[in-house]
Amino acid sequence: MDITLQQIRPTVLSVNGAQNPRGELNLTDFLMDSYRLIYSLQGRLEVFCEQRSVIVPEHGAFLFLPGYFYTLRPLGPKVHVIDISFEMVDVDAAEHPGKRATRRGNKPYRFLDHEILNRPTALTPTNQTKRLLEGLLWEQQKELSFFKELSNLYLQSILISLVRDSMILEEGNLSDAAAKIMRYVRSHITENIQNETVARELSYHPNYINRVIKKATGMTFHKYVVDEKLHYATSLLLSSDESITNIAYSLSFNTSSHFSNLFAKKYNCTPSQYRKHY
Repeated sequence: MDITLQQIRPTVLSVNGAQNPRGELNLTDFLMDSYRLIYSLQGRLEVFCEQRSVIVPEHGAFLFLPGYFYTLRPLGPKVHVIDISFEMVDVDAAEHPGKRATRRGNKPYRFLDHEILNRPTALTPTNQTKRLLEGLLWEQQKELSFFKELSNLYLQSILISLVRDSMILEEGNLSDAAAKIMRYVRSHITENIQNETVARELSYHPNYINRVIKKATGMTFHKYVVDEKLHYATSLLLSSDESITNIAYSLSFNTSSHFSNLFAKKYNCTPSQYRKHY
């Protein structure tokens, strides 16, 4: 069952300002039975999960999901964290405390908001998110009136901010990736450019390349490559006396007729007419 942040009520179970000297941050093959978010105020942490090791830097965070085994250890003697344990409760089932509605066996349900909520992952909180984390710790430490209600609101804001931070970061990464892919296509414009070749050269997954170019241009990767080749063909038509057939083959089109048909669809005239007119 899929779910969104709007359909759940994050519920704080505990919040601690844990420090390494008391040994609170050492876990070995620990099975998490609730969600847990650890934010490093000082020092670095190493998390081992799903056969991979992740270093959490100072002012970084890690989101633990229930149902996974973790090994956690501090890197150095001076490590201080905000350690939040919490549960996700389905809004429709909030009146039934015994029902952990976001569980499927020993795994959490899948969130549609962003992938960071669906796997154990390292996070990079912004300053705004950091202030929310510190506000949550303060509420738990002071235990003033309505501190439980306010703590849950803080937690919900933290989760939303973390998702938004990740989306903004992803947008930047997508822009960088799109620029790299576009540069590659333009510098290899005369070649038979295939998705798999570009992926191998740039160390991306083929599906990621499709997604990046679709988001950046509104076109599939194949359509984008053809569009760039046709645009380059216009300069060849005007700057050289090469035949239409030679231009088509020089740009790795299978046949000149296929090239001409695609050109006519884009520019509303044949390559010969384009050359003659301009």
